[in-house]
Amino acid sequence: MTRDRRDTLVLAAVLAAAVGFYAAAWGGAPATDGDSAGYLEVAADLADGQLDQLYWRPIGYPLLLLVTGSTPTPGTALVVTQLVLHALAVALFVGLLLRVRAGRAPMVAFVAVALLPPFVEHAAFVLSESMTQFFVVAGLVGFARWLLGGHWAWLVTGALALGCASLVHPADQLLWLLLPVLALLWSVLMPSGSIASGRALAGAAVVAAVAVPILGGVMAWNATRFDYAGISPMLGVTLSHKTVRVLEKLPDEYNGVREILIRHRDAALLDPVTGHLGLAYIFRALPELEAKTGLRGPALSRYLVKMNLALIRRAPMDYVDEVLRSAIWFWSPGVTDQSGFGSGALKAAFNGLRALVLVAFGSTLVLLAGPTVLLILRAKRTAGTASPPATDAWAPLLVIWLSLGAIAYSCLISITLTAAVYRLRIPVDLPILACVVLGPATWRALVAGLGIGSDAGPA
Repeated sequence: MTRDRRDTLVLAAVLAAAVGFYAAAWGGAPATDGDSAGYLEVAADLADGQLDQLYWRPIGYPLLLLVTGSTPTPGTALVVTQLVLHALAVALFVGLLLRVRAGRAPMVAFVAVALLPPFVEHAAFVLSESMTQFFVVAGLVGFARWLLGGHWAWLVTGALALGCASLVHPADQLLWLLLPVLALLWSVLMPSGSIASGRALAGAAVVAAVAVPILGGVMAWNATRFDYAGISPMLGVTLSHKTVRVLEKLPDEYNGVREILIRHRDAALLDPVTGHLGLAYIFRALPELEAKTGLRGPALSRYLVKMNLALIRRAPMDYVDEVLRSAIWFWSPGVTDQSGFGSGALKAAFNGLRALVLVAFGSTLVLLAGPTVLLILRAKRTAGTASPPATDAWAPLLVIWLSLGAIAYSCLISITLTAAVYRLRIPVDLPILACVVLGPATWRALVAGLGIGSDAGPA
């Protein structure tokens, strides 16, 4: 038996054991969150094979609930399915790490941390994070494998995943465009030998050819049936998280709804369930808003978008303050009681682990920034007269580049349009972890390429 085959079997056994362990520990009825009811409502409507109305939540995750028999009451099948999705996402990234020749120690560290409770616990909830993570990772890995010389199947798989990601979470609607743009930008900035520009162009074309019809088909269906040319009419609701503190500044044209909004906001502030933040007050206010305005679904969303933009124009610095607050929340560690297994000390320890990973991620970016820029500048100076500087860093740097793009995109969309609690970061947890484990060896390769510390000196 070859070493690669043995390692594959060991990884499969470890992933299967992890799925079995967590299924036993968290099996039964999965935990719920404030958003769970919305997904279950859509799944219940889908039970007859069609939607009777357009809901706030897109159809991707409700379809998983339907397939796993999770309506009206989710059970063990949903938890196991989401655990398997997490295991598959880990396996995909391990394959990518292997492709860029990450060492055994980094890959073992990646798997070990990725399978610890705080990085798996989202699978035990009736929430879309597990499914979103799988499609984001599959899209990123498939596209990266293609750029690194992989088979067409990787590209098509990645394109399908990127197209489907936005059907699970509407925040990912532009991810299919972002990754090809990053690849094309890489082909311009980096030495020509790092990746073939033709692969970047071909990849961009295939991703567009596959992902656009998926998104366009759903948008066209929604436009035809529900008079809404989009994936989800959620923007009006999510923007309401950014204007909680300035409802008193509503223009006179909104006099009819101002009292409703302020009353529900104030009630939410007094409710300990909300953490006395009042951010989700809009969901409590929706029934009265519908009755007052006579609007529902997409029409109400458009009304709320217009209203919230008016508030942001009247109080721009309050909006900036909310964005900065959301950035802190997005990058904060977070662990639920699922990971603690009833132990407050264990929960605190896992919070510390999450914080350590995030600090390591930030340190990795700082560590790599200088050598990467220096190596690029040297390659540009020698372009046409010499080959690119010899280094083993280009492949792992490409993975870090694409991962960083997906992470930054997720952060930007989350903090500008939503309350951005740490749960929204979960779909990019594995790319964050991959950057951390690739960092040290990539830095050493960059330094070696620059000739720093070499007797021969810089080239």
